[in-house]
Amino acid sequence: MGTGTERYSAGSISREAQDDLAAKSHERAANAAKDGRLADEIVNVSIPQRKGDPLLVETDEGVRPGTTMESLGGLKPAFDPNGTVTAGNASQLSDGGSAIVMMSKRAVEARGITPLAEVLSYGMVAGPDNTSLLHQPSNAILKALAKIGKQVSDISLFEINEAFAAVGIASMAHLGISDEIVNVNGGAIALGHPIGMSGNRLALSLALELRRRGGGMGAAALCGGGGQGDALIIRSI
Repeated sequence: MGTGTERYSAGSISREAQDDLAAKSHERAANAAKDGRLADEIVNVSIPQRKGDPLLVETDEGVRPGTTMESLGGLKPAFDPNGTVTAGNASQLSDGGSAIVMMSKRAVEARGITPLAEVLSYGMVAGPDNTSLLHQPSNAILKALAKIGKQVSDISLFEINEAFAAVGIASMAHLGISDEIVNVNGGAIALGHPIGMSGNRLALSLALELRRRGGGMGAAALCGGGGQGDALIIRSI
């Protein structure tokens, strides 16, 4: 994925733009943690110690407050000596888990449950190879929107997985949207990208932030290693 990202973004997405997005990811995540917004989606984990009280993990360990473009600029390229992708503007190696309960409308009504959000549509795209992954989140979002006759302008918030900063930059440009409505509480560069849970985390983060803002429609999307993309359109209830 890293070499594919380098090949696709070469000459079109600058190192500075990628480092800027990465710095914003850490800044937004740090602010969200400080203000208690991330606490809404974190389950504390108690880890027994050989001596003394258990260690309580209640914050994401990958968030680095104070990360700047200057500090990121000192990192060497990770995949190509002349490249732009570094350990600082790509997602972290992280462990994590996420859970969401999905129910039919009938089941929700029968149990008297107040749902967090409603799934309106989904989109899945693929190929031709992993050099196409930068635009696959936006391609998947457009496909999901087309299914329900909606436009990008109908979406209030976006969560686009920061597998690499270049993915976010390319997808935002393709959709014609501002980063002010994308990953508003930080993304995978700061929070991590545990394989198998990131998509679920994106949907949960999106649903919670939509609720905090009083409702609206949101889109969550991510790319995949073989050049695929997946997206979900939800509406806050």
